[in-house]
Amino acid sequence: MTVRNVRATDLAECLSLNPSAVGDQIVGRNRAIAVWEKLLASPAFVGCVVETAQPVRGSRIAAFGASVLVSSNFSDAEKANPRPGLNARIIASVESESVVLTFGEIAIGNSRHGLDVAVLYGRIRQSVLSSEEIAEADLRMAERFFHGHGGYRLRRFLLELADQEDIDHAQALASWRVWDRYENFHATNPGNGWNQDRALALIEVAEAHSVAASIASKLFVYHEPLLSLARAEQELLLLTLEGHSDNDIALRLRISLPAVKNRWMLVFHAFETTGIMPELWQQDKNVGERRQRGPQKRHRVLEYLRLHPEELRPRVIRQKTRLQEREG
Repeated sequence: MTVRNVRATDLAECLSLNPSAVGDQIVGRNRAIAVWEKLLASPAFVGCVVETAQPVRGSRIAAFGASVLVSSNFSDAEKANPRPGLNARIIASVESESVVLTFGEIAIGNSRHGLDVAVLYGRIRQSVLSSEEIAEADLRMAERFFHGHGGYRLRRFLLELADQEDIDHAQALASWRVWDRYENFHATNPGNGWNQDRALALIEVAEAHSVAASIASKLFVYHEPLLSLARAEQELLLLTLEGHSDNDIALRLRISLPAVKNRWMLVFHAFETTGIMPELWQQDKNVGERRQRGPQKRHRVLEYLRLHPEELRPRVIRQKTRLQEREG
């Protein structure tokens, strides 16, 4: 199985895996799908598709997962007043006063009080896959979940379990705590139209660290970045880690190839001035040696960043100071 980013052309099929989690109860199906398409371009969105090598009953899509970073006020309110419709309220908000964070809000939260994640979707096509395939799809989803959220200063994960299958899956994972089954809501709102097998689940620091060596426990371990990379440099490195060449990056970012090379020089300068891997920044003896060492430097830089995703996360930095350092 392989895992990749979700595309707009995937959405209809992906969302059909669990229609009750689409979040269309407030705005309707068509508007909800339009919001999902908008979320794909949001810096707060993390999503992936797991595919089988060969189609299974006409489709290669084995699983779909998605999450967004949301405001702490929204997260606190959902925890304090649990009720069905977490996804619906997030989807509806995007058309008015969005609770989905902007890039600037992510940077502030990541630098100060921490970030809250709402898991919008996580469903595997269990009815058509073998137990081995289900286990592999679950592993691929977990790996991408960690890849997408690792390196952030995290405070909480929220997830509305949309049906009994979701509840059973969450209870099998020790990190998730079923916070509320909405009994009080259903008792005070009879005939409300929401299915009874819904619940709100949370992962906070205590739950995460209660299971040693779990993915959740690792996600809540935060390290301060050392490099203070500017957004342009982070952008370059993120695309390179996805497998794009310098030429590809120049086309995608609509900048010149020399501008891409200049961003690499700034990345190398950031590593050199902070003393990370000093052996790579020693003075080269000649031009030929510099050319040979260039690919090695890139390889080692990318290797370091895979282990330190915090260096590539949005945060508030003192841009003026960075500029002065570079010019000095």
